Amino acid sequence: MLSSATKGTGIEEVWRAAVSLHEQLAASGELADRRKGQAVTWFWAEVTGTLVEAFRGDESMRAHVDELEAAVAAAAQSPLSAAQRLLELGGVGAPPSGC
Repeated sequence: MLSSATKGTGIEEVWRAAVSLHEQLAASGELADRRKGQAVTWFWAEVTGTLVEAFRGDESMRAHVDELEAAVAAAAQSPLSAAQRLLELGGVGAPPSGC
């Protein structure tokens, strides 16, 4: 399907195809499923971004962040163990007190 906004050709056909696809996706439930998936992805992106900014912005954690980043960059510590350590230091994912 060809269209050109500058020439004004094919615009209606493109619009009809877009509307038709939207209707098909909505009728099959796929549109709702995609939106649910997008919402969950957005949720985890927000959690991730907030945690990263909290660690980077917290002066009491800055030295730990710098030390662990350097250890990972020097291959002295694995990214996984460094991340786990940072989370422990920040009180995220640590076992509940009394365990």
